[in-house]
Amino acid sequence: MLRHLGQHLVDSLLDALRKQCQEPAPHFAELKNLLAALAEEFDVALVTTNYDDLLYCAFPQGIETGFDLGNNGVFCQDRILRRATWPCILHLHGSVHFDMDQRRDDFHAIHWREDLTRFHQNSFGRNPQHAVEGNVFPTSSIIAGYGKTIQIQRFPFRTYYSELDRLVYGSDAALFLGYGFNDVHLNNAFADYRDSRNRPVVMIDKAPDNTLTLCSFGEGHETARRALQIFHTPFHQMSALGKNYPDTVKDLIAKTEFERCVDPALRLSFWYNGMLEACRNPDKVLREFV
Repeated sequence: MLRHLGQHLVDSLLDALRKQCQEPAPHFAELKNLLAALAEEFDVALVTTNYDDLLYCAFPQGIETGFDLGNNGVFCQDRILRRATWPCILHLHGSVHFDMDQRRDDFHAIHWREDLTRFHQNSFGRNPQHAVEGNVFPTSSIIAGYGKTIQIQRFPFRTYYSELDRLVYGSDAALFLGYGFNDVHLNNAFADYRDSRNRPVVMIDKAPDNTLTLCSFGEGHETARRALQIFHTPFHQMSALGKNYPDTVKDLIAKTEFERCVDPALRLSFWYNGMLEACRNPDKVLREFV
């Protein structure tokens, strides 16, 4: 009964998300503005754990997903692994555009469907996935719940995670938009990010005014604290508006500024004003990469 409930919930979640994605998105122009500014300075690879298609729709140019839209949306890993063009997007946990169609040779193969009004996923009506440990997971076009390391063994997810390692290794900078650093299988891709290249790490998140800064003996924003651990950055090296003593982020938010690491060999910046304000201040975001 629990397995059937999980299958039904996955299908219901996707149905609800697809309906939302067909509605007008508030502040969509601001998001496009930020992505356009990034694309002017960098070859951009978008990596997302979200199911929605905001980033896919907002990018100002054509973007590679790995799916051949001219061939019924079939996934072709060569489009990712042998890719020589930019930009690209990796939906690490799936997308509202992912579908499964019983008319195909591979009953459970995931393909891309551009039209969000017609889908055949039906996880509830498919055989589940069985792990050797005895766990059972829904056969879905998205990855949800526990056991993600088992679920990502299917395509296109296997290809996406292979490409993620390559992207992280070859990147000049990393920008995190609202990521909570809760997925160990994604965090591990950044385990060796700190090297002689001194690549900047910039994080965009939202926090209330009374949140303590990271230089407050490491007692600040929970997501930011996890980021300090992953990127091997001591909290006492963080500075807010030139101050490295305990304080709240209120002044940072009022002045739309970043808390930064003062060690030039550990470039890390944290933004507490939220995604919308970051979209409205692309110049300040780009400044952190200089």
